[in-house]
Amino acid sequence: MKKYLATVILLTLSLSLVAQRPALVPLPQKIEWQEGAFKLPENIHIELSNDSILPVAEHLKDKLARYGTSAQIGSEGIIQFEIVPMVDLLNHQEAYNIAVTQRGVRVQAATLHGLFNAVQTLDQLILEDSMIPLCEISDAPAFSWRGYMVDVGRNYQSMELLREQIEVMAALKLNLFHFHLTEDVAWRLRLNSFPDLTAPEHMTRDHGLYYTEDQIKELQSLCEELYITFMLEIDMPGHSAAFTRATGYDMQSPEGLEIVLKILDEVTTRYNFQYLHIGADEVKITNKDFLPTVAQFLEERGITVVGWQPGGNLPTTAWRQLWSEAATEVAEAQGLVQIDSRNLYVNHMDALECVPSIFNHQVCDVPSETPTKKGATLCLWNDRRLRRGEDNLRHNPLYPAMFVFAERLWQGGGKPGSYVGVDSRPDRLSDFREFEDRMMQLRERSFGELDFPYVPQADIEWSVLGPYDNQGDLARQFHPEKVVDLTSLRPDTTLVGGTIVWQHFWNPIVKGHYTDLPENSTFYAYRRVWSDEGGEVDMWIGFNDFSRSYMTDSPKLGTWNNLGSKIWINGEEIAPPRWRRAGERGDMEYPYEDENYIMRSPQRVRLRKGWNDLLVKCPISTFATGIWYAPNKWMFTAVILE
Repeated sequence: MKKYLATVILLTLSLSLVAQRPALVPLPQKIEWQEGAFKLPENIHIELSNDSILPVAEHLKDKLARYGTSAQIGSEGIIQFEIVPMVDLLNHQEAYNIAVTQRGVRVQAATLHGLFNAVQTLDQLILEDSMIPLCEISDAPAFSWRGYMVDVGRNYQSMELLREQIEVMAALKLNLFHFHLTEDVAWRLRLNSFPDLTAPEHMTRDHGLYYTEDQIKELQSLCEELYITFMLEIDMPGHSAAFTRATGYDMQSPEGLEIVLKILDEVTTRYNFQYLHIGADEVKITNKDFLPTVAQFLEERGITVVGWQPGGNLPTTAWRQLWSEAATEVAEAQGLVQIDSRNLYVNHMDALECVPSIFNHQVCDVPSETPTKKGATLCLWNDRRLRRGEDNLRHNPLYPAMFVFAERLWQGGGKPGSYVGVDSRPDRLSDFREFEDRMMQLRERSFGELDFPYVPQADIEWSVLGPYDNQGDLARQFHPEKVVDLTSLRPDTTLVGGTIVWQHFWNPIVKGHYTDLPENSTFYAYRRVWSDEGGEVDMWIGFNDFSRSYMTDSPKLGTWNNLGSKIWINGEEIAPPRWRRAGERGDMEYPYEDENYIMRSPQRVRLRKGWNDLLVKCPISTFATGIWYAPNKWMFTAVILE
């Protein structure tokens, strides 16, 4: 009887552990789960194959302390670190193996960076009761360049805020921090040779805020400690109005070029960089020798030059960061080394659009790294003025984007082209749902303090009707708006997601749920929502994702947007918010207030007990807005927050 009970207890524990398998992001390339678990004792020894591993072991000690485990470095440890060859793997410099058995944990890698990556995975493997499920992991990244860029030229960020983002990068195994320091707005790199560059009178925002040499070295040191490459960007010769105000010279003039070379001499003397980004985008080249001269100067000092594509006349030795589809053919034709940032600008993304969009993305249009396609960089450009640096994270869905970006860059895969919606094909939807579940579990368990504007949406299904020809009349009513019993409607199609993008403003380069739709059209979307008790609930509602880089006008009072969009619950229309800047003209110097749903408190709506009918109306007349680079993004977001 006792043997039978023991068997039942062990089986129950085994099943419980299967149910509690930890959420890993990014998911390892290969993982084999086994029955049972290893219990971390309160005191352990970490065994090292050589002393060079000590910094990584110290990093693990800090993580284990959160679980109540005190670790010492010693011999015959139950956690073992080993350096072993792994040259047969892609990106073997970052590869690692983990084996968790009843006797302990063995971690192997070819380099310290690989061991550090293993520590991030091991940290995610530990359950709250200090149990580690038995498993074997063999892992390596699909791409060696997994970057994140932040623009502090336009909107300054504190050192504390930057440290937070870098630490989250490390936990997700991102490995390159791209620091965009100079802009038309301000030059934020303090230089001994030209202190006037950071004088407050030469800045148009966040006057007098810049980064000293000590602060730059502090950030670089933090990155090195976390196995992240630190890359400055000094944008030239465009985006350089602050330089001109401070020096009195255009960069492309002979005097301006001389100053730039002196600046780069100071930068390369005082700092040790593997890469330096020199921008070179969005500018008319008037001095064809400018960029080749700058690139040669840096390359002679052993620095790899990186620049934007499309961009100026950089030499073919410079690596190119792709920011539009137009860049791809040029880069391919010349055989240039490429870093992908196409449709990877968080500031252009709706909070619920960003995760499926990046999940769908195929880096450089290849499933894994090639000699000329190194990886990608996720970018945060908040062109519009912010009241405070923290609003970068409150106005933009940075951390959800970072989680899914880390997954895609590590795993590889995706599909060619840019598609922003949840792919409802069964296999793709299943993969997306599984990722969503892991992301939300990990966020709740380990990153609960972060701004994280995202809720799962793989199970939100809409019945879609239309498009109907509204003949330019946005108020025109069609059958779905008139029928009493919405369950009698027969949809034209079904779509999945909390955000539905009928047509993206960058159509057809970026694909919404549809492409090349006719103007003067109206869509309806309908779904039923169950409530056990009824009562008031929170809801995200939006009919436009106001890009944080455009001069879009604020909605007029009493409207959701300028397209006549509406939403009803159980036949009762939900009124739009009382916009703080109702009807005001868009202006880059006026911060957004509440235009996007993640910027404001959720809408309070009332549900009845049982089934509730939700109906959304989305008309459009013309796609043009009067801003040539920002046509209407025809879309809606409607999510009840449980």
